[in-house]
Amino acid sequence: MTEKILVVESDLAAGLELVMEIERLGYEAVGLTDRAEEALEIAYLLEPELALIEIELSGTLDGIHTARLLRRASQIPTIFLTAEMDPPRFARAEEAFPMGYLSKPPKREELKAVIEFALRHTQERRENRKRQRNRRILVERGEEVTA
Repeated sequence: MTEKILVVESDLAAGLELVMEIERLGYEAVGLTDRAEEALEIAYLLEPELALIEIELSGTLDGIHTARLLRRASQIPTIFLTAEMDPPRFARAEEAFPMGYLSKPPKREELKAVIEFALRHTQERRENRKRQRNRRILVERGEEVTA
């Protein structure tokens, strides 16, 4: 299965370059938008495994708020894209629990490394949650649980 990635970028030309790079790396770009509201719709419909979101989106919702909504509604992890990161913005971004940050425009090697890390980490967390759920079921049934 090819992992699906959503791109939310205020500069659609830069976003298109990012989409092409993502696809060259072997992933499926399932959407490109410059609006937070549309990103939420795409995520709901196409269920990406990861979102690359520019922090400085224009409109009523910025990238940080959008990442929080995606995480809360769909458990979609985020990698933030930014041209500059000052300490207050970084502190606020950290509250959205991103999987990483990329400077704009991202270099191919960095893009690949951060995407691979985020997807691997997310998969490990899902597997751990599944193991914990299965353990609880066994304990509730009174079956022995071994390490």
